[in-house]
Amino acid sequence: MPSDANNVLGFRQRIAATVRGLRGDGQGLMFTIIAVGWLLILEVRFLVPALLPQVKSTFGVDNTTAGVAVTAVYAFYALTQFPAGLITDHVGERVALTVSLSVSAGSLVLLFGSPVFALFMIGAATFGIGSGI
Repeated sequence: MPSDANNVLGFRQRIAATVRGLRGDGQGLMFTIIAVGWLLILEVRFLVPALLPQVKSTFGVDNTTAGVAVTAVYAFYALTQFPAGLITDHVGERVALTVSLSVSAGSLVLLFGSPVFALFMIGAATFGIGSGI
C-alpha cells in the first residue's frame, strides 16, 4: 500500500513541476494561445465538410460544387506548408503565427457570412492559406 501512495505522490509532484515550468516566463500563456488556436483551426477545417448540406441548400449548388470548397481548404493548406516554413524561418514564429491568425480570422468572416458562393469559395481558399501558415 505505501508504494501506491508513493506513486500517486510522485505523479502529483511531476504534474506540479510541469505546471510550474509552463508558468515561467510567459511560456504557459503562449503555449495555451497556440494550443487553442490550433484547436480552432482544426475544428474549422473539420466543420466545413460537416456543413456541406447547409452550403448546398443556401447557395443552391450541387454536391460536386460544394465539395470543391472543401478541396480548396485542404489544397491551399497543403500548398502553403512549405513556403510558410521558409517564411517563418525569415520572419520568426510570432510574426508567422500572427499573420496566420489574422488571415484565418478574416477568412472566417467570408466563410460564414458569404451572401454568394463565389465569396464562400474565396473564404475557403483563404482559410486554407491562413491555416497553412
